[in-house]
Amino acid sequence: MSENAMSLTANLTTWRHELKSSRRVQGMLILSGLTTAWLLWPSPSNAQRAFRPKNGGTNDTCDLLSDARLSSISALPPLAKLDGSGALPNQSGMHRDLFLFGEPVRLVMENPHPITMAAPVPEDPHIAELRAEEDFFPHSLRYLGHLGSPSAGRFAGFIENEAASTLPVGAALGQGHWRIKSILDDRVEFVNTRFPELRKSMPLEASSRREEA
Repeated sequence: MSENAMSLTANLTTWRHELKSSRRVQGMLILSGLTTAWLLWPSPSNAQRAFRPKNGGTNDTCDLLSDARLSSISALPPLAKLDGSGALPNQSGMHRDLFLFGEPVRLVMENPHPITMAAPVPEDPHIAELRAEEDFFPHSLRYLGHLGSPSAGRFAGFIENEAASTLPVGAALGQGHWRIKSILDDRVEFVNTRFPELRKSMPLEASSRREEA
């Protein structure tokens, strides 16, 4: 190997070692690369000339937003002011088979035999009065037994809401037209003086029967 080759190899080794170990050399190398790239980068005027058609015509790609086109777009009516814009279709218009084309199918339900509601029959006034008398009867009253003598007659013992009372034959009950018709050992019979066909029978209380037995 000649002395020149040996010297060149030694210089490359030294320069490589200097590049790896010296921060200053690395920074200067990066700065020189950036400067070279900035010098070689084309200017905007050169870039425009590069993209300009050679035949002297206009570039359609760069002319999409020209003044003429913008004015023609602004002349169009606003879509938000059109009739029915943004409105949803009604329920019949939304019923549509996705696999059919044309007009939407309209379902019309027709009843060949219309149902007619019968007028309510007015209630008989006599039946309404009978029902009112039934409501006036003291259903919470309980018969406990009777007491009395042949000369004074019988008195029926009743209890209602923990209040005891004794009533003779013919005594009135409550607010209606109910009266005691007869007092027997096992029951008391009542009759309505306004409607004599209305009758009630109240049996002896079960506890009173056990006491008598």
